[in-house]
Amino acid sequence: MTKPRTKPRKERDIDKDTVVAYHDFIQGRIQGALNGVGIGPGHFLSQLALASFVFGFVCMIVGILVITLRHRHVYLVDWNSQFLGPFFLIMFLLCSAFGTFLLLMAKRRTNAYRGDLRV
Repeated sequence: MTKPRTKPRKERDIDKDTVVAYHDFIQGRIQGALNGVGIGPGHFLSQLALASFVFGFVCMIVGILVITLRHRHVYLVDWNSQFLGPFFLIMFLLCSAFGTFLLLMAKRRTNAYRGDLRV
């Protein structure tokens, strides 16, 4: 068998402005990644905070739907479970507070980790 002929690669002439612009772009992305809360020991906490915010948003939607349907006399579970809608709204508030706390902890841990990287 014969190998298929490959064309030799042509060297591209890249001007200095393109190289400088690409270098600035890459440095900006690195700087943005280092300034986030998702590096080092804060990564897991930031992911957990995001999940808490999403769960809280879902609880808020469910609570609003349960309260709205109850006002239209549509009872999803039981007529006596009058605190079901407010329970979901309270869960939304708790999840939002927990997510905010986790983001603050992630920021502190990431800043401490970033400070250790400088030394």
